Amino acid sequence: MADTVAVVVPVHDNAGTLPALHEGLTGAMAVLGRPWVVLYVDDASTDASWRWVRDQAATDAHVAGIRLATNVGQTRAVATGIAVAVATTSPGVVATIDADLDYDPGQLPELLDALAGPRAVAAGVRTVRTGSSAAQVAASAAFNLTLRVATGYRLGDVGCGYIAMSAAVAADVGSAGARRLAIRPLLSDLAGTVAQVPVTYRTRSGGGTGWRARVAIATEVLAVGRGPAGALAAVAVAALVRAGPRRRRPGPVVLAALATATSAALTRRHRVLVATAAGPLAEVAEAVGAGQGDGGVGAPG
Repeated sequence: MADTVAVVVPVHDNAGTLPALHEGLTGAMAVLGRPWVVLYVDDASTDASWRWVRDQAATDAHVAGIRLATNVGQTRAVATGIAVAVATTSPGVVATIDADLDYDPGQLPELLDALAGPRAVAAGVRTVRTGSSAAQVAASAAFNLTLRVATGYRLGDVGCGYIAMSAAVAADVGSAGARRLAIRPLLSDLAGTVAQVPVTYRTRSGGGTGWRARVAIATEVLAVGRGPAGALAAVAVAALVRAGPRRRRPGPVVLAALATATSAALTRRHRVLVATAAGPLAEVAEAVGAGQGDGGVGAPG
């Protein structure tokens, strides 16, 4: 249905938070008064998460679930969930939220209300960060600014998994190839209009997004496209030209070496991503719920 809201929730060992999350989503959707379904994407959890999804789907017509055959990581799980939601529920809007209760499900109506236009994306921005230190907030802001300047990223907060998108944008995710592996930058490119919505972020124990995660995000974003790698190669060439055979200053030569090595690494990573994203990003081992019969929602065609 064109008015249906499909909420995609990536799950990995979240048995302890799923009941409260679902209660919050149910309350939020009751306020909106629109048809809705929540698709839990279990990324090969080792705890009781999938058992909870199966039990909930058996009693709640709003619940669907897919269990992935192997652990593929949050980005692939989200992209797979979006494709399944589009293929099986024909929604008017697709939203994503993490399963760990870092985000308040009660704020979902705010994201949905912010959507404007047929190719719209409303992205959560973590402006209220309970439990985050000043250093963590500063590091996140610097990282987002750097990514925005380097790539033209428009969603504001690359580390926030609380997003809503129109059906047209969601439908294009499935055919985006390797770009699905950098889902938020992809949505930034696909969106016609973008709204940034302040959301509360409750940092889980362990401290939120660390520097290793930021490096991983930046690497994937840059490696998905050839442009940044080519730009780095150009920097390397320019530095070598500037150094010249008669210039003995080590600075340009070091810069050239670093740029060349980084460009080569990104190019290799790009080839790997293209190869691994040529087909489905994940294998669906089991699917249940949402009134789709015993086979559940199934896998996207």
